[in-house]
Amino acid sequence: MPGRCARWIGVLGTLTYEATAPTDLLQYEIIRDVLRRAGLAGADQDLPEAVKVRHGRNTEGKLVHYYLNFSGRQQSISYPSGDGIDLLTNSVVRKGQPLKLAPSDLAIVMEQ
Repeated sequence: MPGRCARWIGVLGTLTYEATAPTDLLQYEIIRDVLRRAGLAGADQDLPEAVKVRHGRNTEGKLVHYYLNFSGRQQSISYPSGDGIDLLTNSVVRKGQPLKLAPSDLAIVMEQ
């Protein structure tokens, strides 16, 4: 049975030990927990495995989010960022709204 232990190391932070080899699913959850404890977890970690996201700013300083579907199946996500415009369809995208990505497709959302 896989085991895990986290130990606080003074001002250095926390060290996580793993005993034996965890399953892929358990390893995924361990990493998510470590990221959450470090304050690094966010909505991006909740995306389906096939959906990758990149963030940037355009020349006007507005946030732009690129959602890429690297699978042969449609993917649907709950859009986690601020309200914006899908630059490819010119449609409004609101926080929490379902955002559908066709197979091998992308969405580019610019926050308002």
